[in-house]
Amino acid sequence: MSTPSSNPGHPSMSSSPTDDPPRRSKDLGPVLSNPPLPGSHGPVADFALQYRTSISACGASIISTVVGFPLDTVKTRMQTYKYDSVWDCFAKTRKTEGINGFFRGVAVPLFSVTIVRTISFSTYEKCKNFYATLLRPISASSAAIPDMSPVERTFVYGLSGMTAGAATTFIACPFELTKLSTQIEKLMAQSRLTATSGTASPGSTSPVAGSITTETLKPKGSIQSARDIVRARGFMGLYSGFKYHLARDAIGTGLYFTVYETVKGALTKAGGEATTLTYAISGGLCGALSWCLVFPVDTIKSVRQRDALREAFGGEVGKTPLKFNLRRMYRGVSASMFRSCIVTAINFTVYEELKKMIGVGAPEEEDESA
Repeated sequence: MSTPSSNPGHPSMSSSPTDDPPRRSKDLGPVLSNPPLPGSHGPVADFALQYRTSISACGASIISTVVGFPLDTVKTRMQTYKYDSVWDCFAKTRKTEGINGFFRGVAVPLFSVTIVRTISFSTYEKCKNFYATLLRPISASSAAIPDMSPVERTFVYGLSGMTAGAATTFIACPFELTKLSTQIEKLMAQSRLTATSGTASPGSTSPVAGSITTETLKPKGSIQSARDIVRARGFMGLYSGFKYHLARDAIGTGLYFTVYETVKGALTKAGGEATTLTYAISGGLCGALSWCLVFPVDTIKSVRQRDALREAFGGEVGKTPLKFNLRRMYRGVSASMFRSCIVTAINFTVYEELKKMIGVGAPEEEDESA
């Protein structure tokens, strides 16, 4: 779900997550680059100032992804295999795979999240300006977006976030599928191993013919997993579960940006500057609330992608029947909400503070995208 930016669902009534405080209430959101600032010294300083939004987003993405990845692994395993509780999943993973089991596949999101977040920020900003023009005419000589009512702001934040989320899905889906593959590949192999020995295994519904050796249980890694998927299902196999991914990211990102921007604006005094605590609270709330809403869709996506991976890697063929009850759809939601709350709080705090640090001493200017 994501990302998860002035991210999906991170709006503020007074300013956007990408704004350099203090900003006017009419400024609404993130931008990818800022025009070169006069008086800066050296090409490196000029580059950092011009692209401080992208640099800050990159740093925040790396830190938040590494911190939250173990909980993402637990969430995925609970969605696709049966465990008694979050702690049961954590303990069994730690016992059978060690600490490395929680970070299996982390390289993929470290790379993909940076790309996706950059595109998400850019799309969100452009869509914000576009949708705002549908509501209020903007003077050709003015770079600022006029003040809007709360309802109008919510419309702009939400629709812009949904558009950004939908756009990034086309890039994020293959990366997320290979990430899921590396997170549960050992569970799939163990499931097939116990199936061949005639023992029921978690998540397995039928025996699978063939022998499975110790070599089979060795981690393949993201690149090899992607190759296996393409070999077995063609290039479009990388887009297994795409429609569920699209629904999750469009809805989740819209809510994500809206909540962040709104809470941030509510906690920031008129004409004042948002604090570090404001960033953390706004980010934490938008992450937790957006995931709570889209979690059932994410569960369906994970199950359908697991089915595709099983088929690609020589396991059971066919779709797992889904039982649409709250307990099944929200299995692992506690770990996911906790993870999302922590990750988005860290992400926005680091992002906003890095952006301020890079821009220290720089004169306030209008964003070139405005």
